[in-house]
Amino acid sequence: MIFSKWVAATAGLFACAVSGSNAQDKFTADKVVAVVGQSVVLYSEVERYSKALVEQSKQQGYTSQRDPRCEALEHLIIQKLLYNQSQIDSLTVPMDRVAERVQQLVDEQILERGSVAALEMYYHKPIFNIREELRETIEEGAYASEMERTIKDKVHVTPGEVEKFVKGMSKDSVPIIPEQYVFAQIVRYPSNADEAKLRAQERLLELRERIINGDKFDMLARTYSEDPQSAIRGGDLGLMTKEMLVPEFAEAMMKLKPGQVSGVVETDYGFHLIQLIEKIGSQYHARHILLKPQYTDMDMEEPYN
Repeated sequence: MIFSKWVAATAGLFACAVSGSNAQDKFTADKVVAVVGQSVVLYSEVERYSKALVEQSKQQGYTSQRDPRCEALEHLIIQKLLYNQSQIDSLTVPMDRVAERVQQLVDEQILERGSVAALEMYYHKPIFNIREELRETIEEGAYASEMERTIKDKVHVTPGEVEKFVKGMSKDSVPIIPEQYVFAQIVRYPSNADEAKLRAQERLLELRERIINGDKFDMLARTYSEDPQSAIRGGDLGLMTKEMLVPEFAEAMMKLKPGQVSGVVETDYGFHLIQLIEKIGSQYHARHILLKPQYTDMDMEEPYN
């Protein structure tokens, strides 16, 4: 297996890189903390990714027990390993999608900073260098994702094999499952809940008509979607299997052809417009716009009166 090649080798790298970062000299511009095939992992990459992990955990409301630098280094080593293997196996990725993603990220950062000059000042480098570094990162990630998909498509594990594996584990190595709770709730909705839902659906139908008439789905998602994590990416949800999505969303998405936009889809999260970008094996790459029924403070207090 491809993953067996790095398990022993990376254990020492984790300790070396993390301990090295603690003693990092403030005048050091950058340094190599791991080498995987023809690729290197830089200290700056570990720092950027560990900060992103910390920010992500804050947004999702949990705190990881692991050192974020260790998590970041592990992720980057695996990605480099997958990328190198993809080159050995001569895999291909759609470069037009890589270029499109680069342009999207550059546009987002220019918008965030206010101008190209401000972005160049922030990174202390010209825009063409920023663009090239983004292209290398995104291209590597695309090859790594394609390699991972290729590996997973070849793996078939039966329930019996899983049971046999678990029974063969020592008691000390079996993970502890945290306490689980069963709860009940009483839900009361405002009397105008149906009206609020109808307004959300009508708003989505207006957005759908704008998309059909030429407006960009991703731009409308950034402006109107109430899913903050995907809205900043133009509604992009990344590659997901249908099992990772709520049934109503998955069912509507699976009926689409690449580029098509769904009608209004209702789930427990609200109302969605879905656009299928591509289907790769059993994985779907889609984006969405989420709107939720809106209520006034008076509406919300009504059930308690």
